[in-house]
Amino acid sequence: MKIDLRIQDNIESFLKEAIIMQKVRHENVLKLEGILIIEDNIPLIILPFITNGDLKRYIERNYSVSTIIPVTIYLFTWCLYVDTSMWQK
Repeated sequence: MKIDLRIQDNIESFLKEAIIMQKVRHENVLKLEGILIIEDNIPLIILPFITNGDLKRYIERNYSVSTIIPVTIYLFTWCLYVDTSMWQK
């Protein structure tokens, strides 16, 4: 089966991102368990089951509107840290 080049580029980008995800080790980040290629060469990432739900639901349940902005700034700062520290290794 021939895959559209744009889709192929997206798949390659996805796989590169998954390889980067495998290197991330932090207590607050889900560990990438693996990558699965299903029919038509569609890649999927395998992550652990999140018992308490995703981050969006956690924030909705535990934070008021007045605290969402500081939490968002904290998360953004953390993501920036992870991104910059990952490329320094």
